[in-house]
Amino acid sequence: MPSKTIVILFWVSATTLLMGCNFSNDSCSSSETEQLFYNQLSEQALNLTSKKREDYYDGAMIFGATKVRELLGLIHFELENIKTIRQGSENHQSLCTGMLKISVPPPMLSNVNLSRKAQNQLHIAQYAKQLSINNSLNVFSQNVNYSVKSTGDVKKPHIEFESSAWIHLLDEITTAALLKPTLDIHDLNRIDQNPQATHIVEPINTQEKPIEPEDKKEDKKEDKENEALITADSLEKEIMIEPPKKQEPIQPVQPSSPGFDCSKATKPTDVTICEQSSLAILDNQNMSIYKKAKTIDPVATKEVWKDSIKYKYACGTDVDCIADIYKKSIQRYTCIANQKNCVNVAPF
Repeated sequence: MPSKTIVILFWVSATTLLMGCNFSNDSCSSSETEQLFYNQLSEQALNLTSKKREDYYDGAMIFGATKVRELLGLIHFELENIKTIRQGSENHQSLCTGMLKISVPPPMLSNVNLSRKAQNQLHIAQYAKQLSINNSLNVFSQNVNYSVKSTGDVKKPHIEFESSAWIHLLDEITTAALLKPTLDIHDLNRIDQNPQATHIVEPINTQEKPIEPEDKKEDKKEDKENEALITADSLEKEIMIEPPKKQEPIQPVQPSSPGFDCSKATKPTDVTICEQSSLAILDNQNMSIYKKAKTIDPVATKEVWKDSIKYKYACGTDVDCIADIYKKSIQRYTCIANQKNCVNVAPF
């Protein structure tokens, strides 16, 4: 009987030890761990991008969680050369390292770079380089460290990712891709509102003129000189008789629609802006100087934008109130763009 008890205890101990070894050997490189790693990285990028809904016009429609998630789903994640750096047998925690690679579909990456170029931002490969992330064509890669900890249920380990560089890179990629259609609409609006005059080019006559005799050339030369004298004399008389006319300055053509898509406007304030051409002009001026200010000081610009949005929508459908807020925000953005400390700016 005692011998049976010893055998059973030995079998239980061996099983427990093997389970621990199983965790230590597979925790870093198991397919389940990799999937949890990708999911956690995607969720963190999703949360960061979704917060930009308050930073842009029509942000709620542009940066919806579903749209962000769909874009992240197009990006392929892969962990290679996975190794275990350190094992903790007591708390079943492993410190792991590996090469993280993400592949962005080429058409999506092209739109990202076009969008960033339109906003005077760095090429996405250059931005990745600032984060110490390598780039080759549409693939981004970097060695990363992460930890895996058992939560009591071996099937559901806990992942901790130690680098935020990838979260910011994914955020920039999805942000630029989502803004691309909006930037295209604005470009089309500018083309429609400022059509260029069509230049008609006359065909060049390649036929050679017949050579005239010398005596005819002299006669024509005298005729031209006489015509020139008559023309000059008549012009002098006209100048003496007619008073000079004042030339009126040419007024620049202002866009009659705002910088956002009026077909998607639902708020009363936005609808009012779409209906009033004077407000639409102010909106375009505001957007133009906002972009300049953002390149100089994005933090200060964001604070002004938040205040202006809050007070603008508080105006409701009051045209004068909306116009006043636009003028004050333009004044503030101008100060930032010109790198001046405007202390005498009127409050909102």
